[in-house]
Order: sequence, then C-alpha cells, then structure tokens
Amino acid sequence: MLTIRASDGGNRRRHFLIIQNYSIMSEKVKIYFAGVDDWNRPTFREVLNKSRYYCDIYKLFDYNTPEDKIMDWYSFVGVAGIVFKGSCFDSEPYGERVNVELVTREEAVKILRG
Repeated sequence: MLTIRASDGGNRRRHFLIIQNYSIMSEKVKIYFAGVDDWNRPTFREVLNKSRYYCDIYKLFDYNTPEDKIMDWYSFVGVAGIVFKGSCFDSEPYGERVNVELVTREEAVKILRG
C-alpha cells in the first residue's frame, strides 16, 4: 500500500493500491469457472492462487447458465475478453488483459493434487 498526501483543501491522505502488471506474464495462468457474479459476468478463479479472480467484460451470462454451456462458449470463441478482476468474487474488474488458459474443475483438481 502506498500512501500519498494530497493537498485538496485539507490534510487528507489518499491510499493507492499498487497492482502487479498481470498482462506481461509470459506463462499462461490456469483458471477455472467459479460462477456468475451480480452483474452477470462469468467469473473465473486462478487454480494455483485462489485469491485471484478473473472475468469477461464483454460476454454476459444468465445466472442459470450451466457450466458446460459457458465452457463450450469459450472453447468456441477463446478467452480474449477475460481480464483480471481482483482478490474477491464480487470485485470490479481492473480491465487489464491477462494471458490465461481455461481449464475444467476436474483439471484444476488434478493440477492441485500434482
């Protein structure tokens, strides 16, 4: 956390969160479908770091859409619209493109078990 003093009529402090630049990662980050958020964005969770979430900012799905339909959609169109979302499921997306690979839940479990 970086604290910067601002001179905007008072002696207030503004806090800025410094975020690692995820778009320059050379390796693909493996993600799996975690659900649909309150804004109908499909949300994905990183396999190896469970505190990172990703979402698609262009394609929206209904809450009732089955996971297999969502996975079929991305196998057809690719993952170009998926961006880093934040550290919790309901975060607002940062809009920064990332190099991701979409895997199924079963594949995620296999990766975690080694």
